[in-house]
Amino acid sequence: MTSVTFLDGEEDIPEIVHALKSCGVVVIGCMRTRAPELRALVSKALGADKKDGYGVLNLLLPLTHEGDIWDTTVFFYDAKHSYRPSTSIALVNRALNAWIAEGQKDYYLYSE
Repeated sequence: MTSVTFLDGEEDIPEIVHALKSCGVVVIGCMRTRAPELRALVSKALGADKKDGYGVLNLLLPLTHEGDIWDTTVFFYDAKHSYRPSTSIALVNRALNAWIAEGQKDYYLYSE
């Protein structure tokens, strides 16, 4: 099963770490300028500094919903989810559309 966790407005490092360990893909509702700092804090909390072969990738993805572009901050933890541009972006886009359909909850878990 593949899943994506949405943490809208959530900057709680333990919550982000838990979500990354659980599913490997987290959409975070934060300012894009804050994302690199959060990634560094989360990487440190995970001990993911690439010397063990794993890391946290922070991307600002231009996802679409009903023709509108949503610039979305997404963290991928490659110990749990191997980022592949086409399939990973498509997964997060499907998850975004489901999250919107469910009312854009502060916490949302999408699974397929």
